Amino acid sequence: MSAEQQVAFRANPQAGGKGRKRPAYAIVTPVKDEAAYIERLLSAVAGQRVQPVRWVIVDDGSTDGTREIVRRWTRRFPWIELVCLPDRGYRAPGGDDVFHLGLRRLPLKELDYLARVDGDVTFGEDYFERLIEIFERNPRLGIASGDMVYVDRSEPEVVGGPRFQTHGPCKFYRVRCLEQIGGLVPEIGWDILDNIQAIRLGWEARRLSEVQFVHFRRVGQRRSKLGLYHNLGRAAYLCGYHPLFFWAKFLRYLPADPPVRGSLAMARAYLAPFFRREARLVDPDNHRFVRREQLKRLFGMKSIWK
Repeated sequence: MSAEQQVAFRANPQAGGKGRKRPAYAIVTPVKDEAAYIERLLSAVAGQRVQPVRWVIVDDGSTDGTREIVRRWTRRFPWIELVCLPDRGYRAPGGDDVFHLGLRRLPLKELDYLARVDGDVTFGEDYFERLIEIFERNPRLGIASGDMVYVDRSEPEVVGGPRFQTHGPCKFYRVRCLEQIGGLVPEIGWDILDNIQAIRLGWEARRLSEVQFVHFRRVGQRRSKLGLYHNLGRAAYLCGYHPLFFWAKFLRYLPADPPVRGSLAMARAYLAPFFRREARLVDPDNHRFVRREQLKRLFGMKSIWK
């Protein structure tokens, strides 16, 4: 552990190590141009009943004042660290090459849990306390998130989905599980693949309805609608979806907004890397696991969906 890390751990009495009173967790947040939202996240984390021992915020070339806001908070809370990168002119998928830069600044051996949190979310003061309690009761739980809630319309909207599919904007990992799955891949589909790898290796991945977080921007809002469908198709290819499962998904999205064009954009993004013989993200074992579970789902058999 570096001298800087040692200072940060001493500054927070809830730090990990021998004799600690409670499990220790840290947070990594990749951000780019989050000035409209980041203060609410900073306030939410600083107000946690169980605070992190360290929070690394990696700014990927913001030009809107994000890093100036974060700097003010680092002066108040020594366990918050800001890492600034130059503007590369683009935002990486999921920010996960940026995430790994933050991860390398943490002493993982001193931690029990790690949170990957986007800059445009917020949550209640007991969010991480409750997650830790749930993880401590279930030693096989490797990855979790709360339910994601959108508040941009007249009524809050809780985002559904399979119980094993955790939400990328605010994930919580058991460090041993994160290490065993080899970390996160810096590519579209990272937040699908991590769950798949964990489950195949005997861990549980769960979306927990008893805890919630607010996501101020809808997933894909930075992109056009067709761009979002393109990413869905590319993620399906990279994660090794079974063709039958993908085309069932294609049919399900035909009436969605925009009708037909969205499904066509998804299909093009799924097929193009196939013809280019592009490598997938999944190794052979994970590839077989994904396809076997998807076929079970299609034919109504017991699978990771049930």
